[in-house]
Amino acid sequence: MSFATRMMSMTLSLQILTAFLFITATASSPPPSGFTMDLIQRRTNSPSSQRSNTDDQLRSSPYADVVFDNYEYLMKLQIGTPPVEIEAIVDTGSDVIWTQCLPCLNCFNQSNPIFDPSKSSTYKEKQCNTPNDPSCDYELTYADQSYSKGSYASETVTIKSTSGQSYMGKNMHGAFSYCLSPGGASKINFGSNAIVSGNGTVSTPMFLKPGFGFYHLNLDAVSVGETRVETLGTPFHAVDGNMIIDSGSTACSLPTSYCSLVWEAVEKFVTAERVTYADGLLCYKTNTMDVFPVITMHFSGGADLVLDKHNTYISNGHAICLLILCKEEALFGNTAQNNFLVGYDHSSRLISFKPTDCEVAQDIPRDSISAALVLQFNIKMMTIILSLQIITAFLFITATASSPPSGFTVDLIHRRTNSSSSQRSNVDGQLRSSPYADVFFETSEYLMKLKIGTPPVEIDAVLDTGSEIIWTQCLPCLNCYNQRNIIFDPSKSSTYKARTCNTGNPSCNYNLVYGDQSYTIGSLATETVTIQSTSGHSYVMPKTVIGCSHNSSGFVTTASGIVGLSWMSLSLISQMGKDMLGAFSYCFSPEGTSKISFGSNAIVSGDGTVSTPMFTKTEKPGFYYLNLDAVSVGEARVETLGTPFHAVDGNMLIDSGTTFTYLPASYCSLVRESVEKVVTAELFTTSDGTHCYKTKTMDIFPVITLHFSGGADLVLDRNNTYMAYGEAICLMIMCSPMTPVAEAAVFGNRAQNNFLVGYDRSSLQFSFKPTDCGVTEDKKPRDSTSAASFSQFNINCPFTNKTIEN
Repeated sequence: MSFATRMMSMTLSLQILTAFLFITATASSPPPSGFTMDLIQRRTNSPSSQRSNTDDQLRSSPYADVVFDNYEYLMKLQIGTPPVEIEAIVDTGSDVIWTQCLPCLNCFNQSNPIFDPSKSSTYKEKQCNTPNDPSCDYELTYADQSYSKGSYASETVTIKSTSGQSYMGKNMHGAFSYCLSPGGASKINFGSNAIVSGNGTVSTPMFLKPGFGFYHLNLDAVSVGETRVETLGTPFHAVDGNMIIDSGSTACSLPTSYCSLVWEAVEKFVTAERVTYADGLLCYKTNTMDVFPVITMHFSGGADLVLDKHNTYISNGHAICLLILCKEEALFGNTAQNNFLVGYDHSSRLISFKPTDCEVAQDIPRDSISAALVLQFNIKMMTIILSLQIITAFLFITATASSPPSGFTVDLIHRRTNSSSSQRSNVDGQLRSSPYADVFFETSEYLMKLKIGTPPVEIDAVLDTGSEIIWTQCLPCLNCYNQRNIIFDPSKSSTYKARTCNTGNPSCNYNLVYGDQSYTIGSLATETVTIQSTSGHSYVMPKTVIGCSHNSSGFVTTASGIVGLSWMSLSLISQMGKDMLGAFSYCFSPEGTSKISFGSNAIVSGDGTVSTPMFTKTEKPGFYYLNLDAVSVGEARVETLGTPFHAVDGNMLIDSGTTFTYLPASYCSLVRESVEKVVTAELFTTSDGTHCYKTKTMDIFPVITLHFSGGADLVLDRNNTYMAYGEAICLMIMCSPMTPVAEAAVFGNRAQNNFLVGYDRSSLQFSFKPTDCGVTEDKKPRDSTSAASFSQFNINCPFTNKTIEN
């Protein structure tokens, strides 16, 4: 076997191959295992592949010394049998785990002996299916043109632990955290030990880009002292990740156009003389940090990271320089991460930061470290040797105190509705108000009251997170169903303007067909939409795109139309624009009135709140998806794992416009079987396949819990999942394909009753908080409401086949 010009690549990656970490441990399952490794400051990752999994290992806290070497963090670990110690760079921006191997024709100098695979009994070269060369080669070139060439292999990797035993196990579930000290030793944690929480912790979504292994954050703004520099309005602005977080890069960098705005804000603050170096750094002739402003990074979801001045400025002995570079791409480097406990959670897709004194060794003067660091400014963007590439998305748990976004609240009518606003007047009075509309429950839907036109005409519209268009029936109406309010007459509104399309037909028509074959046909137009607010002032949204329906049929409702709240551009929340920040929340009461909130008022937090990632589908871009991991029926947990329903990227549509909850038939039957084992009453099945029991009491039924990704366990009240029907009580979890929408699984509005449900599109997160959503007095008994609802089994559901004719 020839190893000339080849370096061994250990298959020890913490990439997508790692199992997911469940943040919240349930009573029926043991807590996830975890371990901790002391770090050497450089940049490193601890892999583990095909490891034995014993109880002793699960109880231990494995560690490796990690040291700071110039501008990188190194981790100590052992490879081979017998084990040979190596030091490897921790790099969240790299994929392959590699080390230099003998024989080595062209190797750089390293502190440890070079690994000799011929002396290891567990080394096995990986085979590729190529006729000319059975070995599996790799070639990596980094941003600074350094490179590594070698062969893939599998090998035993051993990490020492604080228990004194070696760690060779699995079960880290795709979670890790590190605490990088500017000198001395640091730590890297894996599995359950990697949970970052407690006072001062902020969390932000983790974003992934197709075809790239990097972890992305979404930077909304940078504050320089009291001056906030928004990304909004610049090419750098994004909502799906615009900044790579990289433990293997030293400094932060920002795109040049946006970076110049940050630099200008620093220049306005610092009075010291500016000096220029060949590398183009922003430096000042001073020896004190006191003249520099504090810099805060504002990440999506309200994660405001207040950086110590030593995180953002560096001394070279003669001057102090800003350690934010102007480059083509945005990077959040390891110096800015110093003295933060940084957690990556693959299962919840969150990155969390907690201010921490990471120093665990003898103190080293920061400025001397800084002086060494500044000599290494040609940062290796991808010089990574041990990869921490775990695909995670950040969950935004903590709301910050600084400048909350504008927002408003609308009272809801139980049905499904949306309010839209496009190019609205944005006056201080509106931003300070909390707009609302009464929302009430009608049979199986939630309706919202709003006004359209000038003068305003009140309408009731179905609140639907599964629809895009905001539409109402209009005169002249050739084929309209009966509605509660007067049909809107656009000829009497001074602000109505028919929308024109670039076709032979000057009008812009739409044609929507819903899952139950109800339909609406009409014309698109712009109109003023008005929502009342709790301040007494109206929230006015001029030039909102609406649909004016002249032909609609098949709707079993008294509503005037539908308000779409989907991701699509013509939905209410999308047309509300920047002020509302893509956030809304509602609280559905099974009777009486409820509320819908927008913008900063839509933040869902406090005791009992659980959050889970929000997913979207390229093939169905308008819908919001949850990921259901399991359903517990009493104490029996029914996992999706091992069934066709199992997924990690969203497998359940959440829909305010569908009444009941649906599961795929094969998985649904497992849930129903678990219910049957608990309930002793006589079972019968209705003609439409609903499972019912001959009893009048809810007490004999098991509590059902939905386990969503990220540890969001939603314990449902029995009235969320069962419904009284005369002399029987029926399970309101339906088995597809009877779902009226083209989805196998739907989380309907009945199961959402008495939860404050928050949608945050900027942080890609849903939040649920148990809440008494009723605001009316003398509520009717729930069972009587349930019986009334049950008679409306043919529910109007969101459309899945929709076209807009141009």
